[in-house]
Amino acid sequence: MAPDVLVCAKLALYKAMREQGVSKGELGRRLGWQPPQVERVLALTHASRLDQAEAAVAAVGQRMVVGVRRAA
Repeated sequence: MAPDVLVCAKLALYKAMREQGVSKGELGRRLGWQPPQVERVLALTHASRLDQAEAAVAAVGQRMVVGVRRAA
């Protein structure tokens, strides 16, 4: 079973941050967020809102693309 959309977004965000050398502090500055907000958007176990994850992904120069497929 594939991970859900939110988990995929968080993993993509983390990967982009690592590749670009963007720290959690820098992400927070780009978004105008406090450190706890940044921690939550990166935490795989936290049920962040999808729009927050989308904003964070955009802050590292990426965009989310969601697809739908027929269930097996």
